[in-house]
Amino acid sequence: MTTQEAIETLKLMQGQIEWDYPMEYAAAVDMAVDALQKHIPRKPIPDGYKDKCPACGLIVKFGEHYCKGCGQKLRWDE
Repeated sequence: MTTQEAIETLKLMQGQIEWDYPMEYAAAVDMAVDALQKHIPRKPIPDGYKDKCPACGLIVKFGEHYCKGCGQKLRWDE
């Protein structure tokens, strides 16, 4: 199973969880989806002479593999 497939499965599960279980379960699924989404590499957002994390907006240095603020995995290729 890929990360994206896991995210999609959790989102489908969440609808059922909200009906049958306490809201804390749905909140836990939200947190799991957020964590998994940070494993999918995203390109930093250029902002003048600096680059920002696409998830939290923190300035990231060229070549860093992860944002130090939120843990988002970064990709620097074109």
